[in-house]
Amino acid sequence: MARDVAWVIHVGGVGLIEAGTGVGKSLAYLVPAAIWAVAMGQRVLIATYTKNLQSQLLDSEINRLRTMIARESPEIAGALEATILRGRSNYLCRRNLDRAVDAWLDQDNDRADLSESLLARAVVWAESSSTGDREELRLSEDDDDGWNRLSAANASCLSDGCSYVEEGTCFLHQAYKRAERSHLIVGNQALLLTSTRVPYAPVVIIDEAHFVEDVATGILERKVSQASFERLISRIAPENPRRTKTLVQQALQAGVQPPGSLSVESQRTRQAITSFWAQIERFYVEMRGDSDDDPPLRLTPKVRESSDWRRAAQHWQASDAQASALIDQLDDLARVARHQEKDATDGEQARLRTLADDVSRIAHRLRNATDAVTSILKADPKRTVSWLETETRDAGDSVLTLKSAPLSVGPGLLDLLWSRHRSIVLTGATLTVNRRWHFLRDRLALPSAHEKQYGSPFDYERNSRIFIADDIPQPPQKEPPDKWEAALAQAILRLAGAARGRTLVLFTSKDAMAHVAEQVREPLNEEDLDLKVQWSDGSPAQVTQALRDKPRTVVFGVSSLWTGVDIPGENLSLLIICRMQFDHPDDPVHQTRSAEYKGDSFYGFTLPLALLRLRQGFGRLIRSRSDRGVCVILDPRVATKSYGRDVHRSLPRPIERASVEEIADNIETFLAADPNIPVA
Repeated sequence: MARDVAWVIHVGGVGLIEAGTGVGKSLAYLVPAAIWAVAMGQRVLIATYTKNLQSQLLDSEINRLRTMIARESPEIAGALEATILRGRSNYLCRRNLDRAVDAWLDQDNDRADLSESLLARAVVWAESSSTGDREELRLSEDDDDGWNRLSAANASCLSDGCSYVEEGTCFLHQAYKRAERSHLIVGNQALLLTSTRVPYAPVVIIDEAHFVEDVATGILERKVSQASFERLISRIAPENPRRTKTLVQQALQAGVQPPGSLSVESQRTRQAITSFWAQIERFYVEMRGDSDDDPPLRLTPKVRESSDWRRAAQHWQASDAQASALIDQLDDLARVARHQEKDATDGEQARLRTLADDVSRIAHRLRNATDAVTSILKADPKRTVSWLETETRDAGDSVLTLKSAPLSVGPGLLDLLWSRHRSIVLTGATLTVNRRWHFLRDRLALPSAHEKQYGSPFDYERNSRIFIADDIPQPPQKEPPDKWEAALAQAILRLAGAARGRTLVLFTSKDAMAHVAEQVREPLNEEDLDLKVQWSDGSPAQVTQALRDKPRTVVFGVSSLWTGVDIPGENLSLLIICRMQFDHPDDPVHQTRSAEYKGDSFYGFTLPLALLRLRQGFGRLIRSRSDRGVCVILDPRVATKSYGRDVHRSLPRPIERASVEEIADNIETFLAADPNIPVA
């Protein structure tokens, strides 16, 4: 594999390399990449999907890499520089931290989403951290909104003369500087496809490449809601001035006279935007009918032809014009602040610079929001999927959101990836379907490529068993899932007990995971087994670390634990997959892409995606040559549906059918057996 990677690096073009678990693909691409980068004085960008793999590459694999290279060339090993570079939202912005502290000291009410506890932790941590990377803070999901206030996601600090940048203490600026002088830059796929600040790398290696289409879809997606407009306008001049420190107030405190009509224009914009969204909501409610659900509503050509939709689209023209007038006022205010800054004293300069930065940022975000609505309303249905859906916010209320995504990411990837770099290697353990590349190539609109496959060196026949439980009810489609969830709970209790913990349970639904967890937590505790549920008991990294630390643990996880989890040894000996991970039938992007598929859309599009995810999930079980483990699939459709044969072909050993009780007996026997004795 290393020779294949070296060939693509030197010749150019695209390489597709599937390497089964245990091949050692990280070192296989790191060795040629490092040697080439140092010898040529160039950079190689390594883009992964999971943070776990990024950290593993930098903390472990690159140290092994240096040791290996040093045996042949101490000069190259000594010269090699490597760093990790994450997206902007992962770094603390010191200036945002200062503003947050000031808001708390001023008793500003515009601080509700930032807890005093998180702010205090961030203040202390900022003084000792060398990276400003949020991973060091080990935040929970509840801290996300607060972190967004502190992160560099929307900061313009790299271009507006920020004092932290000038003195060299800006965490984001430091990260980019480290990347500029590095030969190997470890980042994520979103960073590769979006950031213009990442130092150019002629060679790109994409690990976990089966995620590229999802990442590209997310990047090219547009979304906007009334709430997003309301937050921005409230920052300019809210209806209740005591609610927050407005830009108007901030300008006056900085000695700048804001445009006289700024408050008036913001009020008019609020009214226009509110009226537009009221039209959109009436349209959505009418099209939804009497349904108790809130399914996404695809904006198909037929839907767009309705008079109500046309009326709403026409209404937007006036709203857009009004928002543009407000944006012009903000641009004027920013220009005045920057002009006055030139002749101001040092103390005044800081206030004026902050004002100009805040005004420009809000104007930019407001312009992006209006552009998003215009883009969605005018989207070509032959190229774009557009829809309306309700999203639940952290406060529990729902907001109606306009969204769009490309029907195919191919044209976008041509601009973002294929035409931008000299050599690109895509690799992963699960890239092919039935050992063929056509599915990945079609989804990514790949140009001609060098293709190779390397199977896993592990002895799955000897060291693993795969079962389907045939006495579990089928997952429900429409009816309440109570009976199915109760059966899952009973099966998990019996199977995890037989394995004495050491269990990872993969779900496809957060709701199902929460309901089953509620039923099994106490019975598991009675058996001296700890239950750790993703997010409610910790982040993915925290719950998997609990399993590493204590084998008598059962971990429940959803999508992010289907990949990237690496727990070699007996601490993970039982993997339970609750159901096949098919895309939700109501998902607008999946619906449209499936409808556009030429041929049998289920077998040609829907099933291959589910098989890739199943292979990824199974890959969590056996992580070394000495590992032994059992995989149990609690989805009887695999045994009864015609696609079962495809599932059998996708996994590395035959699947056995049995009842939950019979499987539990097999688990006890198999895990207790001497690994040196051949398995019957």
